[in-house]
Amino acid sequence: MNYKNYLDNLATDFIELLYQHGNPHPYPTEDFGWDNWRYSLEGYFRYAHIERYSDDKIEVLHVTTYPYVTCGEPIFGFDVICVESKVVGIYMDFSPILIDYGNFTKDINIKNNKPLPEWASIFSDYFVRFSPQDDEEFINFCKWVLNKYEWYLNKLKNRIFINDRNISRSVVELQNEYSRVQQNNPRTFNILKKKLGEEKATYFMNTILFPTYNENANEQP
Repeated sequence: MNYKNYLDNLATDFIELLYQHGNPHPYPTEDFGWDNWRYSLEGYFRYAHIERYSDDKIEVLHVTTYPYVTCGEPIFGFDVICVESKVVGIYMDFSPILIDYGNFTKDINIKNNKPLPEWASIFSDYFVRFSPQDDEEFINFCKWVLNKYEWYLNKLKNRIFINDRNISRSVVELQNEYSRVQQNNPRTFNILKKKLGEEKATYFMNTILFPTYNENANEQP
């Protein structure tokens, strides 16, 4: 299977789903040497990021979506890592903020065969982490994830706004805690450091991959 082409097309599918739900506002991103698309969409999410990395050794697709801080919906995360001969890891979750989706995997059979990371406390009890047995299982799972992402965007569309400032502040704190934990992932940071150097790697981790929310910023994320 040509994983490069497949992940290219999958990234496009995620972007198309965002546009099917409105006209998302794109954030300009400097060229790091690979593709990064960043959006916000009023009424849905404050930050969505699709990252597509490719070289002669590895293929990566990374997708995150942070809801507006005026609601307590989970943060969506999805990562695929492939080498030339196989898919070495798939990770996916609706990480709870004030709302927990519970067993969102009940309509698909998943056997997790990857260890929990040290920071597993930020993930749900149904955090998906596995290496598929074959390409058929991989493709079927990716189709399922796209369907779940569309379901998630519709959930965000119909969410209940939180008018209580204290509760909204709790959402900010929990979203920012999720980002801070992810920012301190040494494995991701060390890979980026080799590619970009320490300063740019820190910027990429803290601003592009997992931004914290600052209510005093003129423009989010």
